[in-house]
Amino acid sequence: MGQIKSLYRKIHLFDVNIENSAIKESSRFEPGSTTVTAELNGHQMGFSICYDLRFPELYRKYAQKGVEIICVPSSFTATTGKAHWEILLRARAIENCCFILAPNQVGIDGDGVESYGNSIAINPWGKIIGQGHHSNEEIIYCELDFELLKNVRNDFPALKHITLIDK
Repeated sequence: MGQIKSLYRKIHLFDVNIENSAIKESSRFEPGSTTVTAELNGHQMGFSICYDLRFPELYRKYAQKGVEIICVPSSFTATTGKAHWEILLRARAIENCCFILAPNQVGIDGDGVESYGNSIAINPWGKIIGQGHHSNEEIIYCELDFELLKNVRNDFPALKHITLIDK
């Protein structure tokens, strides 16, 4: 049996109005305040949840810590998912030269909000290496090529070229 190695609390709570429906996570949850990493088979993982995806600074913190994989479990709504899900996930993978593993809920939740589905795995070059369906529950299998990750970070060292502007 496995054991819990770390615990992440979602930092950015989803308080929005979408299609005449208000979603206010802050009425039910307290936000977290720190990044969290864990080691899995010699590889560093970072964690975020759903709406955290819209805040690239969080992902950059993980990249600066040498994280190779970022997990993004989500319940992206059908509306925001259609518009932003894939493009934001691919951007985070490319910007931070890491793998993104993003399971997303599918179907309608207890509050009547439809989730987008389309769980996805993306490599450090931004290529989709596994993707689920928009309406079916399923398990996605894919291989994470850590040699590719090493090559991307060595051959395209964008993370080493970061310059802060207007500190």
